[in-house]
This record gives sequence, structure tokens and C-alpha cells, in this order.
Amino acid sequence: LFHRARACMSGSGLGRRFLTPLAFLFALYGVLLLIRMTKPFPIIPGAKDFTLHSFVDDTPSSPPSSLWPRSIWQTWKEDLVDERTLSWRDLNPDYNYTLLTDDEGDDYVDIHFAREEDTPLRDTYHSTNDPVIKADLLRYLILYREGGLYSDVDTLALRPIDTWLPPEYDPSLVNLVVGVEVDEPNASNKEMRMWQWASRFQLCQWTIYSKPRHAAIKLIIEQSVRNLNQIAERERSSLHDMRSLTRIEVLTATGPLAFTSAIEQYLTHITGRHVDWRDMTGLQSPKLIGDVLVMPVTAFAPGQRHSGSGLTSDPQALSFHVFGFSKWSAKRANWSWWIF
Repeated sequence: LFHRARACMSGSGLGRRFLTPLAFLFALYGVLLLIRMTKPFPIIPGAKDFTLHSFVDDTPSSPPSSLWPRSIWQTWKEDLVDERTLSWRDLNPDYNYTLLTDDEGDDYVDIHFAREEDTPLRDTYHSTNDPVIKADLLRYLILYREGGLYSDVDTLALRPIDTWLPPEYDPSLVNLVVGVEVDEPNASNKEMRMWQWASRFQLCQWTIYSKPRHAAIKLIIEQSVRNLNQIAERERSSLHDMRSLTRIEVLTATGPLAFTSAIEQYLTHITGRHVDWRDMTGLQSPKLIGDVLVMPVTAFAPGQRHSGSGLTSDPQALSFHVFGFSKWSAKRANWSWWIF
């Protein structure tokens, strides 16, 4: 084929008229690719090895207070009042309720994480154009500084928060409450594609209940900043100009997979043994590992048609994810970038 193509190129007629422009286009593509690979690109200083310095006097495994903050936090593009957000207020009248809009979230980060050492965090947060990533980061920052309950605006409260902790557990020994979202260790690849799962086990992060300044939340903040900037470095682009991330990239950078990994790393550190999904699979009741209470799938994800999820009427069901809103973009990839 090579010799025949060379013969066509050296001759005349249709072959030469076709292959000469084609060779030129390939050469042009190579030049453009070389320019892309060699052009300088801005990297946020300190982001690759970022460590959160705000509240730096916190001890690694013991939040400063044994009391659970009586506060509920939600975030959305704009102010929102509907049956879902009202359900949290109605079932928890003694709790302070706050919904931060996108603009208020930006101000919150600038005000409460204003130390010079946290510049990589602020720059990363403000540089990304992806609303899902910003929402992930903001919930972690709120929980780290304020504590209390965070829940997405498309969740419905089913039980008062004061009833969430089982009586057999001392509230002063529980510092973080998380719930299982996906628990299908034997799922086939076909089922994975059908459900659009990235993992056969993961914790949800649409509802998280935490005391302030918890080390696991600090860890997910630090890892999220590093993950995002590593992707930007790999793509040789700034976060602001980078293409839209794929669903898998978001899940592993700041979403449930990143959150699950951070929880497992934290529990491995404080328990002195390796902790992973096998310690949290098949739960029929809450399980305390270290100071983290892991709730079974029905707690925060009832009504699912997988993972052994129970109904919303199940006594274990605490909140219901309605999936009514989404900050996921309809196009999770910038096709012009891929074509380039």
C-alpha cells in the first residue's frame, strides 16, 4: 500500500489530486497537535500538593465539638422554595435552614477561606466553569467549616434528623454519617452500562451529616483540588478554559467515587487496618467504623431498583433522592475539542 501510494503521489491523475491534499491536512494536524502539546499553560500555584490551612489547629481525628450542629444546608442556582426544600424545614423546625445561591456560594468561599495559604482552593473553585464540580466543592467546604446536614435540593426529608442516630450509639462518638448509594458487587458489565455506574460500590454525597472540621471532609477537599488540577495539567489547559469533563471524570475528581475513596482512606488511617467496600457492603443496619456511621442503602437512597434498596415507607428510610433537578450539563463533552 505504501509503494502504491508513493506511485500515485509521484504520478498524475486522481490519486495525486486526492492524496496530496490529504497529506497536507495530516501535516497541518501534526503541526497543530505539536503546538498544543508544547504551548505553556497556567497551573494554579500550590494546587498539586494542596493542604487546607483554614482551622489548621484541628486534630486529625477529633472534631472540636461533641455536639451536632442543628443546621441544614442546601445550594442551588437561585433561591428555591418547593415541597422538597420545605420538607426539611417542616420536619426539623428547631434547625437553622440555609440555602446558598451560586452567587452566595462564591462569596462564602471568599469570606470563610480567605487565608493566603488557601489561595489554591479559592482559585480552583472560581476557575472551574462546571456547576457540578462547584456544587461538590461547596458542600464539602460548608460541612468542614459549619458542620450539620447537607442535602441536595432534589431530596425529600422523610424522618426528623434527631431520630437518625440509633440509640445504641453514643452521639459524642459519632462524628460523620454517610450512606450507601450503590451496592452491587456482583453486577455484570452490562448492568454497569445500563445503570451508568462507575463503580459497583459507592457512597452517596447528596446527603451528608457531619460535625464541623472533620478530617475526612478535609481530606476530600484537598484531594478534589489536586484531582482537578491534575486533569487540567494532563489536558494542558487551565481549569477555566478546559473542556467539559466527562461524567466519569467528575465522579472520580469531586463526586461520589472521590468521596468514597476519601472515606475509605480516612477509616484506614484511624483504625490502623485496611478499610474498603467489603466493610460496608450488604448492610442491613447502621455500622459504626471508627467515628463514621455508615447507613444502609435504604437510609438515603430508598426506592432504587437495585442494591437491595427498600421503599420510602421503610422505617430505615431517612431521605429520598427524587432526582428532580440536576446541574449535570446535557453535553458532558466539548465535541469541538475532541474534533480538534
